[in-house]
Amino acid sequence: MNWAFILIAIVSGAIISVFYFGGLWLTLRKIAQHRFSYLLLLVSFVVRVTFLLLVFYALLQYHWAYLGLALISFLIVRQILLLKLGTPEDALYN
Repeated sequence: MNWAFILIAIVSGAIISVFYFGGLWLTLRKIAQHRFSYLLLLVSFVVRVTFLLLVFYALLQYHWAYLGLALISFLIVRQILLLKLGTPEDALYN
């Protein structure tokens, strides 16, 4: 295992988490204002999951441990974003 790849796996997991959960947070904030809310939810979900799976698959091609590191950093950044941005219920009432 190479230290550079370990760092890349951790940073990519963090970036994916910001993209995924940040996009979800923005979608929830805009859903009440959008005329076709179901389409907004569907497109947002497909884009976020596609990007997530592509990056995780690319990491898996090198070694399964890199995927594990990315997943751990993904979940840690999720908790940090939850503390910073609040819950979806907070977003609806602000």
